[in-house]
Amino acid sequence: MKAQEIRTKKDAELVRDLAETREQLRQARFELAAGRVKNIRIVQELRRTIARILTALAERKQSA
Repeated sequence: MKAQEIRTKKDAELVRDLAETREQLRQARFELAAGRVKNIRIVQELRRTIARILTALAERKQSA
């Protein structure tokens, strides 16, 4: 998910997306440990997405 997409979403949507992305990261780590994942960069991409969402939420909280 790109930063532009994140900025257009509402807070409730971002919190929901954050929970979903964290669950995807948990699943990706499990599959990586089991050796079922060929694309190991998915973990890095999910972590970056989580960071983008948290940053957007923090910016909104600070400006309010």
